Amino acid sequence: MSNPIFIEKPYLILPIRCSAGGSPALPEEHFVYFFQNGKVVRYFKYSPGTWEEHTYLVSYCMAEFLGKTLDWEGEMPCFAFSDTPAEQGDAAEEKLRPRYHLTAEYGWLNDPNGLYYRDGVWHLFHQWNPFALGMGTMHWALAESTDLVHWTRRGVAIFPGGKGAAWSGSAVVDFHNTSKLGTDGKVPVCLFFTAAGRDVPGYDGDFSQCMVYQLQRGGPWVEYPNPLILHQAAENRDPRVFWYEPEQCWILVFLLNYFDPDETVMHGMLGLYRSQNLRDWEEIQKIPTVGGACLDFFELKYEDAPGESIWILLNIPNMWQGGSFDGKKFVCQTPIKPFVEVCSKEACGLRFDRESPFNLYESYPTQTFSHGPDGRRVGVLKLTREFPDAHFNSMISLPIEYSLRHNHAGETVLLKRPAREIVAQISEELPGGNALAGWIRVLFDPKKSGWVEIRRCRFCWDAELTVLDCAGHRVSPELRNKELLEMQCFIDTASLEVFVNDGEFYLPGTFVPDATGWSSTVSSSDTVEVELRAMKIDLSGNKFSKK
Repeated sequence: MSNPIFIEKPYLILPIRCSAGGSPALPEEHFVYFFQNGKVVRYFKYSPGTWEEHTYLVSYCMAEFLGKTLDWEGEMPCFAFSDTPAEQGDAAEEKLRPRYHLTAEYGWLNDPNGLYYRDGVWHLFHQWNPFALGMGTMHWALAESTDLVHWTRRGVAIFPGGKGAAWSGSAVVDFHNTSKLGTDGKVPVCLFFTAAGRDVPGYDGDFSQCMVYQLQRGGPWVEYPNPLILHQAAENRDPRVFWYEPEQCWILVFLLNYFDPDETVMHGMLGLYRSQNLRDWEEIQKIPTVGGACLDFFELKYEDAPGESIWILLNIPNMWQGGSFDGKKFVCQTPIKPFVEVCSKEACGLRFDRESPFNLYESYPTQTFSHGPDGRRVGVLKLTREFPDAHFNSMISLPIEYSLRHNHAGETVLLKRPAREIVAQISEELPGGNALAGWIRVLFDPKKSGWVEIRRCRFCWDAELTVLDCAGHRVSPELRNKELLEMQCFIDTASLEVFVNDGEFYLPGTFVPDATGWSSTVSSSDTVEVELRAMKIDLSGNKFSKK
């Protein structure tokens, strides 16, 4: 039976209980639904706490319904309304919170999605479950930055509603107002997402592709009459939309379905769609691939072949392939390769190991910013890691800049380099003895075997085999008569991101954080040069919610 509730203030404060850092499972979660005129307008799932016993407080924005009476169903024994979010504090009080990686205030941070650049600001949305430290009713949270380093959180853009939870997708700026959604000269920003509708009472739409739009930065996100694309098959999801200039049209690619899965590899069928107005879509191609979810699709130029380019198709589990695209059909022209590259195919099937000091395989999915300045293609991943006794989980990777070159055999190499904004944050100062974040430059002599160890993670160069073993994961860089092989390492409280040979290999890893400074853990053989530097870190804007 539903109960009336008057939304007297913009924030609904809820004490919740959830497990943190591997704690025992807590009581079963319960759904709470809010109705307006008999239709679901908001919902979430959580394990209720009390004011005396809770893990943390959720400040749930209900400003859209301020001054209105809704009906609700579910279990919500303790709640209160407030004009402001629950008390905030400075992130430095949480010793293990990453110093220069974006994290959620609390709850579970998942896929980055809806990335775009406009008027000097990088906009980054990500999947967020504020009610637990694992998967649940997903929201789109927004963070903004002018330098890709310091981020300001801007709340939630898309909430779970009448058509389902807000799963992954993408964002575009409709500069030409092809959608006709812009008014009074205002240019619409459009977010495309999958509505996962299985938990909505009375809704039989299952998974569908939807859109919301905004006409002014900081203004409301308006729901378009959804869905744009009805349910096709299984968990069809994760629409990636972009403007294709030669044909003056919009292209959408998303996962239609998985097929023939086995223990280590998932095969997916992708759907390629086309539109003139962002509202009406027609299918133009189906593309079989390895993996399939959390897609990205973009054109990239070669550094060593002016005027040449290729289209890159990325998806989970961080696989990529290159090919041609004419606005109607994608033709694959390269082998499917892992984005986080390793020598062993079997290694691609490794999963998250909480006991391992360094994990490479819970970093996904790659998403890039639409409309990057000066043609730049910049992207990020999600790095998975539990933080002991913390109220947040996982982080966004360093921003990475992508480019292409050919190797000695003429094959395409996808380069992954730290974005210039991050490189500019490397200090001239040495790190302190208890520093939790910093930068390490390692130089190997290609003719001499050697090693370096960082926080129990050992990197070994085998001069005879010309193989670099990165904490048990081997890569074979192309030397091309180089005098030195360079490895750049960016270290934070729980992550170590390694760039090998000018971006030929990118190895993002995480480790169990502790309060031990990293600089005292660095050692190496006498055949290896090691340079340590601090990072210019500013935690302003990196706020979190306290109990």
